[in-house]
Amino acid sequence: MEQDNFVHIKKNVKRQYSTYKNYTRSDFLEWFRGLVDSEGSFRVISVNSNNFGFRFEIGLHLDDINMLEFIKQNLQRGNVTTPGKVSYFTITIQKEIRLLIDIFCNNPLNSTKRLNFLDFKKAFDLYTSTKDKSPSLTKTP
Repeated sequence: MEQDNFVHIKKNVKRQYSTYKNYTRSDFLEWFRGLVDSEGSFRVISVNSNNFGFRFEIGLHLDDINMLEFIKQNLQRGNVTTPGKVSYFTITIQKEIRLLIDIFCNNPLNSTKRLNFLDFKKAFDLYTSTKDKSPSLTKTP
């Protein structure tokens, strides 16, 4: 009987987000890095033979778009788009990618996502510090 009541109550619960307003920057960054550990991705995209793009992305169901807007508001950078039933928070501008890298250097990721981030950072640093953007930049010895 008790279990039946639990299921019934559970069906009537609507998704709500915290309205906690007195969080600190440190609280936000701790929450953000936990979310990135599970849902974030770091991508290096070949634009053409001489140029690359760098993309940070969090993709969530359309129902969670408010969470992505919350991230955008707190970071004061990035974009939120919804192409279908998935919403994305993305950062692609190099200046903003640099600030994101600084965030994760000062607030390290905890999962294996850290390894993805370190490779992403290494590629970004190499690309942005190299004047020669020839195809030889991506060749392995």
